[in-house]
Amino acid sequence: MPHLFNRFFPSTRFRSTLRTRLGALTLVGLVGFSVNLSAGPMSVMAAPAASVRIQNPLSNQTYSGVMNVQASATNPHRVSYAIDGGTERPLSYDAGAMAWTGSFDTRTLVDGAHNLDVVNHGADGTTTADRAWSIRVRNAAAPPIAIANPLSNQHFAGAIQIQARGTGFESVAYTVDGGMAVPMSYQATAQLWSAALNSTQVSSGSHNVDVVGTTSTGGVSTDRAWSVVFAALPSSTPQPTPVRQSSPTPSPTLQASPPRPTSQVTLTPVPIVADPPSIVIQNPLSNGTYAGSVVVQASATNARRVSYDIDGGPGTTMTRDPATGLWSAALDSRTLTNGRHNVTVSATDGSNRPVPDRAWNVEFVNSVVATPVSSSAYVFGLIGDDTNPATLSTELAAGVRAKIVRLSWKDYLPDQSSTNATYISAKRAQLAQLRQAGLGVILDLGLQDTPSWVHQNFPDSYYVNQYGERYGDPAQPDQGDANLVFNPAIRLAAADYLGRVFADLGTDFQAVRLGGGRWGELTYPPASYNGRANTYWAFDTNAQRLSPVPAWRPGQAQPNSEARAFANAYMDSLVDYQNWQVATVRRAYTGSLMMLYPSWGIRPGELDAAVAGSLSGSSSAEINGEVQRGFDVARQIHALSDPGVVVTTTWLDADASQDAGADPRYWSPIKYLSSLAGAHPASLRKFGENTGQGTTASLGLAAAQMQRFNLMGMAWFTESELLGGRYATLADYAAVVGSAL
Repeated sequence: MPHLFNRFFPSTRFRSTLRTRLGALTLVGLVGFSVNLSAGPMSVMAAPAASVRIQNPLSNQTYSGVMNVQASATNPHRVSYAIDGGTERPLSYDAGAMAWTGSFDTRTLVDGAHNLDVVNHGADGTTTADRAWSIRVRNAAAPPIAIANPLSNQHFAGAIQIQARGTGFESVAYTVDGGMAVPMSYQATAQLWSAALNSTQVSSGSHNVDVVGTTSTGGVSTDRAWSVVFAALPSSTPQPTPVRQSSPTPSPTLQASPPRPTSQVTLTPVPIVADPPSIVIQNPLSNGTYAGSVVVQASATNARRVSYDIDGGPGTTMTRDPATGLWSAALDSRTLTNGRHNVTVSATDGSNRPVPDRAWNVEFVNSVVATPVSSSAYVFGLIGDDTNPATLSTELAAGVRAKIVRLSWKDYLPDQSSTNATYISAKRAQLAQLRQAGLGVILDLGLQDTPSWVHQNFPDSYYVNQYGERYGDPAQPDQGDANLVFNPAIRLAAADYLGRVFADLGTDFQAVRLGGGRWGELTYPPASYNGRANTYWAFDTNAQRLSPVPAWRPGQAQPNSEARAFANAYMDSLVDYQNWQVATVRRAYTGSLMMLYPSWGIRPGELDAAVAGSLSGSSSAEINGEVQRGFDVARQIHALSDPGVVVTTTWLDADASQDAGADPRYWSPIKYLSSLAGAHPASLRKFGENTGQGTTASLGLAAAQMQRFNLMGMAWFTESELLGGRYATLADYAAVVGSAL
């Protein structure tokens, strides 16, 4: 079949997979046994009394999606289960698990507590039962919660009120730096959750304040105020309430982009009676560059009216989106002169007290501006870390407009509670050098480079396959061996790291890359590991607790569609990790998010074929490792709700000879991803990267695909290869830029 050869691409890029086509080899063995009956009379033991015990689900635990039902029974004739005393449903006996098993879709129940009974209709005519009490079903997403006070990067002293806005919660609490949870009470008049904090009982310095809302069905939502500074209270000053003042006038010097002015705070002895409005501009950002139609967005509390103005001109009313809580209004930047402007948002409460926030030096460019190289509509980038001024000048002259700056979680945060100041200083210098040279920056967050303390401090920190083997090699970088898919505690640690990154390095980036797995892409560990093929990575404690079929293993018989239940849960878990990354980074960064989708991807019908074979590894997509690594790109892209996500392929130079055909199974990765991005309600943007060691021909192919499918641009992997002379050269890249004009 020609598509097999089209997908055979032995790339040496570290993060690419060698796609080897091997025939499926099945070994079938026969296990024999014999029974030795000794001569003489046999005694017949009486059958034990019928009994039953539930193994899953467990009382008072929370479940969602398809739930595995499992029980052990003695002397059974048939075994069944029922929910809340309803119709009994049969269970079947699984000889491998030595248990009676079945599955139940909890989405057919209302969220909340339910009882599940398992009944053994014994061979002796008796009936026995066991019950799992108060199983909590949670399928509906918890409503959002947002901190109203304090705000990130503010300064406080003395007694302050922690406030949060959110409805549908049974309880809300706050913590400081992950410490003891302090309950908050709901104020119906103000529609706020509130509790007092005496900041004098917290050490002076920067702290993170979290609010956590819990619904009656166990759903949880969180929000965080990053880097809130608590200062010692002067002895002559009464306990104050912080009052946010206007931002200082920005410096007119535009040689280097100044950071967004920090909100200043004056401590005044105002008692907490009625909270004034507060507002934070979300878009546009200070020192950012925009063109065409721009959506002005802000988050505000205690506001009856929100508006924006440009350079102090007439105000434009903004409307609030009840789903996101954001106030927004459109701005046609083509009505403004090209250049830098200030965008101010203002919130007003019932007493008409205006409170502003401002994005400084926002540059609007709506006409072609002459540059030393070209005015290409595409973003041409490089993946590399050369900051030599002569090299940067040469790259800029060739048409390069952005470089990927890679971070390392391990190097940035060598200890869970303290950052590496030297490393951060070096990264700041690197960013400054690139910006001074006129290059944009695309940031790679480096979650795939795991610090050693993650495995030392957190249980169940590794991915585990069905053979009980843990994944990871501490000697190798970018392994993606922190189990961020299934371990919520590690996600909290990662969220803390991401918050530190944006607090330390700012948000002035052309885009931020996401993926968070091996080589920074969205993926499970490899399909082949430790000499074993067909490895799936959902068998650690947390994954098993969430599994609808915890006793089932790939390749086993599936009398109750266990393979389907496992595959859906496996794919959905990676989707959840994708969406967690987007939501977590969105707390600090509002720009473009490049989600990295590797390899060929699971195509229509291929997951069904793998499931039909009990995920035994014999189907085409399993031989390629697409299924085991979770590459269900259709499911992943469909689940995106953020229109700022950019669908990014890391195999832009894949063979495209079948792109003219009608069968999506044979399309190149970028054509298939483009079809999914175009079908998304937000018509998501696209970007591409090559696989490495690219020839002049593969560079030309990548550039042609970029233009054919209307990508934002492309980045070449790697800079060192482009400058080394062995593969495609910088001169070749310059020619590609010129042809794209």
